[in-house]
Parts: sequence; C-alpha cells; structure tokens
Amino acid sequence: MGNQADHTIVRLRVPPELKDKIEKSAEANNRSQSAEMVARLEESFNKKNSNTNLAELIALQEETIEYMKQLHKQNAELSKELIEEKNRNETRFKELNVLRGLDPVRRRPGIFVDEEGNEISSDAHDPTKNYLNINKKKGK
Repeated sequence: MGNQADHTIVRLRVPPELKDKIEKSAEANNRSQSAEMVARLEESFNKKNSNTNLAELIALQEETIEYMKQLHKQNAELSKELIEEKNRNETRFKELNVLRGLDPVRRRPGIFVDEEGNEISSDAHDPTKNYLNINKKKGK
C-alpha cells in the first residue's frame, strides 16, 4: 500500500452489526477499520483465483481416487494369487513330508506308535510328543 495520497475516499454505509464485526476484526488484526475493510475486499477478489485452484485440486483428488481404486483392485488380485500359491505350497510341503516319512504314521485311526513301537490308543496319546524324533530313532 502507498501513502494516503494514493487512495480514494469512498463513503460506505453498513449495518451496525457489520460495523461491530469490522471493529472487532480490525482490533484482532492490529489494523485500522479502513485497513481491515480494504484487506477483506482484496481477499474477496483473490478468491476467484483460489476457486480456480480449488477446481484443479478437486480434479487432482478425483484422479487420485481413481488411481487408488485401481491399486486396490490390483492388490485384491495379487492377494488372491498369493493365497492360491500359499495353498499350493502347503499341499506340496505336506506331500514332501509324507514322502520323506516325516509325518507321524498311524496304523489305525485313533492308534499311535510310541518310541518302543508299541501301539497306544488316542486316550493315552500325548499330543506334546514329538513323533518326528520317534520316526528318526526307528530309522525312518
């Protein structure tokens, strides 16, 4: 802003409620009432530019949302493929363990073989017993 000679005097009638708001706002911003009104008027003219920027931001946000939807779809497809691959690998691992003799061997349902080769019923079966070690001791 320049000096007072660079300004034109404009008489403006405003409702008392608006004048009170201008007074409070000017005091809060450490400006004169006249400077407050000029600042607010200039801000209102600058809002046209910010509306353009807002439109650009909205368009950018819409592009971002669309991109995120595509990423979400790709993520869902990859997750599905990963689960399928995990299931295939689990099946292969179980098949390999059976071929290597690592799975516990059951002669009859509910009957287990202890370290000495004795059959025991599922009632006496100890679920914490490591049957892999039993099979190794037997040379399997």
